[in-house]
Amino acid sequence: MPQPLADKSPSLAAGITIVAGTAVAAGMFSLPVVSSGMWFSWSILLLALTWFFYAQISFDPNYS
Repeated sequence: MPQPLADKSPSLAAGITIVAGTAVAAGMFSLPVVSSGMWFSWSILLLALTWFFYAQISFDPNYS
């Protein structure tokens, strides 16, 4: 007879993904707070540079 779902203990992978997701979300929510002290042009420049960096990585055939 299979064990009920409530009696199973959480896996290590589930705990790791919850902690990692929380850390990533906290970083994403803090970006507007950090960039609020910058002027609009610096924020746009930072956003464009970040986009360019990620676009270059995604099109690089040697990057896995």
